[in-house]
Amino acid sequence: NGFFHTESKKSGYIDSLSLWIYESALRDYALLLKEGYNLPQISINLSAREFTRLNLTKNLVRFGEKFNISPSRITLEITETSVFSNPVVANRILQDLRDAGFRLAIDDFGAGYAGISYFKEIPFDIIKIDKSLVKDLQEKGEDSIMPIFESLKLLANRKKLEIVVEGIERKSELEVLSKLGFTMFQGYYFFRPMRLADLREELKK
Repeated sequence: NGFFHTESKKSGYIDSLSLWIYESALRDYALLLKEGYNLPQISINLSAREFTRLNLTKNLVRFGEKFNISPSRITLEITETSVFSNPVVANRILQDLRDAGFRLAIDDFGAGYAGISYFKEIPFDIIKIDKSLVKDLQEKGEDSIMPIFESLKLLANRKKLEIVVEGIERKSELEVLSKLGFTMFQGYYFFRPMRLADLREELKK
């Protein structure tokens, strides 16, 4: 939770904790693959601090080799804020990750909509539209928000990128956005976070 994260930062253990989380996620993913489950790629979220401090390429390649997971099966999600706060540094790190074979997703895209002008500089594979835009869709109505979704979709098509809409919590949101041509979604409407044992049971269905 937030308190745990804050105290970890104060104590200086946050970097070690972050690396442990990445390693644990890849360990569980490799275990499920070994058990025969047909899984999509695994996605790992990176915070702004982790993105610039953890020698990411070296450590993530090492974890992948440890569990026999190709970087091409790993998608790294980086927030829009992390990238556009320092595009030059971000571009260098992202290029290193991409050269190593990782797929890259820009997370929470649209929360800072002005950043769209920088997109041509950054080597992403996936856009994840921020949940705040989905919330605005409900609160402000389709007429005011739809142009934003449409422009993001055009951007993704032009750059040949995948696009995922985050924060789907209602069937109505899914229906409206499906009509616009979006096909990939994420949110509590589908699943909430779950333990590994619960995920196994879900995969058996």
